Amino acid sequence: MTTSSVRHQPTASVAAVAIAGRAGWAALRTPTDLDLAAAVRGYTWTTLGGRRPAAGADPDRTTLTRIRSRFPTAEQTFGRPALLALTRRPGPGVCGFCCAALLAATSGELRPSPASPVLQALLGRPCRRCQARQRTSDHVAAVRAAAQVEQRLLDHRDVPPLAARIGFWAVRLGVPAEIKGQAFADALHPRRTPPRRPTSRITTAGGRR
Repeated sequence: MTTSSVRHQPTASVAAVAIAGRAGWAALRTPTDLDLAAAVRGYTWTTLGGRRPAAGADPDRTTLTRIRSRFPTAEQTFGRPALLALTRRPGPGVCGFCCAALLAATSGELRPSPASPVLQALLGRPCRRCQARQRTSDHVAAVRAAAQVEQRLLDHRDVPPLAARIGFWAVRLGVPAEIKGQAFADALHPRRTPPRRPTSRITTAGGRR
């Protein structure tokens, strides 16, 4: 578990006072993103779920305002689509990530990653469809990054296509730098092996001299 790089606003459930030298007091632990996710989820489903927005007010904007007032770093940590997905009621076969993906596509924002443990703590376990979608997205992104490396190598006149293809697979397979450098050197400067001299007399097809 990693400590969040964003400083969260302590809540009543995670705040504590550390008094050195007094028995019965535990040291103050810095809240993590997982702690924040659990606190935001509980607040949205309990306290916020029982409050209705004023007549004529935008419910999504009101929800974000109330969450932001209690957890100032929640929107920056999880994103708007993930927070608003907590207020949706997923139907059969639909998970919280399905709702967040739809909200992200509607607002033009990044889709929350189902592979993130922090977002799983906020939205719950992703369904198989979201897991498959994330695996496909990760694969496409990895292939695109490798293809960009290959294209940059092909833009150089002195780089042969074989070296560019080596660069593509080096990125895809995570080849160490020293092995990749040797492969590039072999592709740019191939070794020429001298022709072998015959070690015995040449005979006819029948085996006679």
